[in-house]
Amino acid sequence: MANGRTTVGRIVRPLPPQRRRDAVATLQGEYTQWLDALPEPLRDSATGEALQAVVDLDLDELLAIEPPHGFGRD
Repeated sequence: MANGRTTVGRIVRPLPPQRRRDAVATLQGEYTQWLDALPEPLRDSATGEALQAVVDLDLDELLAIEPPHGFGRD
C-alpha cells in the first residue's frame, strides 16, 4: 500500500471436477517420479520421507469434495 492504493485480491474459481482430478493425478505422478529418482541413501532423509508421505496419500477423499453451491461456479 506504498502508493496509497488498496490491493484487491484476485478471485480464484475452483477447477471443474475433471481438471481437478487431472491436476491431482499429475502432481502425485510428479512426486512419484521425484521419489523414484532420489538416490537410495537419501530415501531415509527428511526429503525422502516427505516425498513418500505425499506418494502414499489416498487422494480419493480430496477428489470427492465438491465445493458448495455458489463457490465460484455461478
